[in-house]
Amino acid sequence: MTHFIIGIESTYLSKEDIFRLTNPQVIGVILFKRNYENSLQLKNLTHQIKRLRHDLIISVDHEGGRVQRFQGDGFSTLAPPFSLQNSTQADIKNHASILASELKAHGVDLSFTPVVDLYNPNSRVIAKRAFSDDPQEVIDIAQSYIQTLHKHGMPSVLKHFPGHGLIQEDSHLEVACSNQNLKDLEQTELKPFITLINNKLADSVMVGHIQFPRIDQTIASMSRFWLTDYLRGKLGFNGIIFSDDMGMFAATNASKSTFDACQKFFEAGGDIAIIGNDFSGIDSTLAKLKQKPQSDESIFNQRWQKFTQHLTNETGSLQ
Repeated sequence: MTHFIIGIESTYLSKEDIFRLTNPQVIGVILFKRNYENSLQLKNLTHQIKRLRHDLIISVDHEGGRVQRFQGDGFSTLAPPFSLQNSTQADIKNHASILASELKAHGVDLSFTPVVDLYNPNSRVIAKRAFSDDPQEVIDIAQSYIQTLHKHGMPSVLKHFPGHGLIQEDSHLEVACSNQNLKDLEQTELKPFITLINNKLADSVMVGHIQFPRIDQTIASMSRFWLTDYLRGKLGFNGIIFSDDMGMFAATNASKSTFDACQKFFEAGGDIAIIGNDFSGIDSTLAKLKQKPQSDESIFNQRWQKFTQHLTNETGSLQ
């Protein structure tokens, strides 16, 4: 079976949302600013989702700085990750602790964090979402950050594999491409991914809609080289592979439709496709995509069980 995390339309579940979320291919929900009004409303929404299906994972992009979906009632204003580069261990752990504990208190299981791309002031999408321009400093901060997330029952999602930071273009809006070769990439953008995977701190990886034509002509999110040969094969990664949002321009530009983009992602070796905003794309994709062979489903179930072991609250019980 193919697996998806999908968006919902508003601050409560509509009939259309309920229909989509009861599809067994849907494994979770991703929330956005449109889904939040205040603390009580968000708690009611996450409770409504869990009451519909207790096994659905509720997720969000919540990093600090300009990518913080919930701001105001019930939530602290978090500094951008780049501000942590000269911080103490206590500051790093405090940032991660506030992020995780406030989300958990509102019934949100997972934030797609940390960003382990490198800082580049010319990037139109990453920039201060990154910890640093130094790969080793990114690794050091990310390790403390992830360890703190784990203490709060939140798994890590390393993004955006194989490295979006040094690319200037914003893959939400344009084709994002780098001319780096693999040797150079392994010493820069890939180094945090490689090290954190080796250190058993990569519970999952989100792959970006980015292209490295000197390495492979296909964008990473649809590339068998990047997902199967390199990430699974060379790096020995056995965790979950998420796509970045399949409604982004760089994804749809490389395919005929959202359905086609998702199909290419799964064929390349991806586990869970995210479709956050394209509701017609969600409907058509869920209707068209067929089940994977059972052997693939068994492998996925093992990976998903390992991933969800981290999804506990401070008392050790599932949310």
